[in-house]
Amino acid sequence: MSNQGSLTPSQLDALLEWRDEHGDQNWKHKLTLAWIRASAPAPLHALRNSHGPSWLDSFTLPNN
Repeated sequence: MSNQGSLTPSQLDALLEWRDEHGDQNWKHKLTLAWIRASAPAPLHALRNSHGPSWLDSFTLPNN
């Protein structure tokens, strides 16, 4: 299920950039680890704080 509507354009851009930098297959796992380690870029860490880590499980990015 896509829940892109709950994101600002800058949050979506940050997630797309993360995916592009860390690989299509494992980007969610790598982001979760970065959240645990508090090493994610500030916009993505703020997303974790506002949406919660479990939110990422059901989130899908556009395929383009």
